[in-house]
Amino acid sequence: MIEYPFDKDNFDTKPVFTIYKDEDEWNSWNKRDDIVLHIELRKIAQMLLIAPLSANTLGKFANGLCDNLLSSVFRCWDIKGNKPVIVAPAMNTFMYEHPITEFQLKFLEEKLNVKVLSTLFKRLMCGDEGYGAMLDVASIV
Repeated sequence: MIEYPFDKDNFDTKPVFTIYKDEDEWNSWNKRDDIVLHIELRKIAQMLLIAPLSANTLGKFANGLCDNLLSSVFRCWDIKGNKPVIVAPAMNTFMYEHPITEFQLKFLEEKLNVKVLSTLFKRLMCGDEGYGAMLDVASIV
């Protein structure tokens, strides 16, 4: 059973941080009517922010794959509701500028109502310079 770190029916606006892992998804239920973690997280969340959004996770989202907790939450998100989804891409310049990435980000924006944040031009972790760096946290917030 999931134990909430707050009263889920009456909580204030202070952020609550809890770490869930993929195994929590698979171990949280055994039978019908048990809580399913990805569904419960969708119900209580006010928004979904994925930062950083890797090329791998972008590919999963754009193709409807849900093989881990994050992609399962994304797949069951109410995209027609009023709870936003925001993603902050972060990847190598060549991955970011690849036509598949452009297609996938456009799909998320146009078909799934996802707000896609821009990337920064800078020296990346791999040593390359170019676009693909995630926005700084202050800009995301």
